[in-house]
Amino acid sequence: FGAFRKMLAIKCLHDHLAENSKFVEMFLDEGRLAACLSHPNIVHTFDLGHHKGTFYLAMEYVHGMSLVPMLRRNPLPLPVAMSVAIASTAGLAFAHNAKDERGKALNIVHRDIAPKNILVSFGGDVKLTDFGIARAADQSHFTKTREVKGTMNYMPLEQILGQPTDARSDIYAMGATLYEVFPSQPLFELKRNQH
Repeated sequence: FGAFRKMLAIKCLHDHLAENSKFVEMFLDEGRLAACLSHPNIVHTFDLGHHKGTFYLAMEYVHGMSLVPMLRRNPLPLPVAMSVAIASTAGLAFAHNAKDERGKALNIVHRDIAPKNILVSFGGDVKLTDFGIARAADQSHFTKTREVKGTMNYMPLEQILGQPTDARSDIYAMGATLYEVFPSQPLFELKRNQH
């Protein structure tokens, strides 16, 4: 209306993935889950739609960066590290305790807590993002799958083995992430096969 403008981030499903009903359903699930999560420490999703053959999510634009480039620099100052820890765990706790409009627990598990999915704005806001592989209790195609998805360095053993995950899996991944935030080094280093 008039001169009103708002910067958004648009996440689109690639055309070749849109031909696969499984990927479409996963994308739609991400949008549905994200719509249930209104919290200052979670990236807001404003719209889920389909335009000229392309599925999209319209999301809050965070003017900043993920933890990945921040951790490549000097160690984070302790007040910054503490702010990241407090805000990211608050966002995760909200997701774990989220309920639908009828008050039923959604039992959301993010399944990819890692530095790449924690955004820090240049103003100091901290937000969890990318619920693309999250699972809610009523999403049967997620609970039956045996595919391993996520970021290996931060995954708990049960997720690596393709076993069921719950909130404790995210808590482990958050612990591995925050271990890196404070001393600025990863908990584990994956060795590549030299052959």
